[in-house]
Amino acid sequence: MEYAPVCGERGGRTQTFGNACQARNSGFRIVGRGECRREPPPFPRPEPDRPGRPDWPGSPGGPGRPDRPDRPERPGGICTREYRPVCGERGRQQQTFPNACEAGNAGFRIIGGGECRR
Repeated sequence: MEYAPVCGERGGRTQTFGNACQARNSGFRIVGRGECRREPPPFPRPEPDRPGRPDWPGSPGGPGRPDRPDRPERPGGICTREYRPVCGERGRQQQTFPNACEAGNAGFRIIGGGECRR
């Protein structure tokens, strides 16, 4: 695995990942190189001028943006065949994967390097 840390953001939460592939496979948007900082972003996210308006893109019950197609639930990324096992967890289920990318594509959160303990 290439180690080139990035900071990813999803739903207002930031998290540091070992590389951009891991961030994207976990559903995060890359917001910076290196580890995430605890500081807030320099520019606050704009708020809608009329919150709750049903036709505001992204509001509950409102339509999405017509110029952007809806994103699929979880896009499947292409992973290398590198063998560096990791233990992933989804709910109460733990499973060993050949690498972090495969775990991310399956919707698992990595909880440790190496095979899962039984």
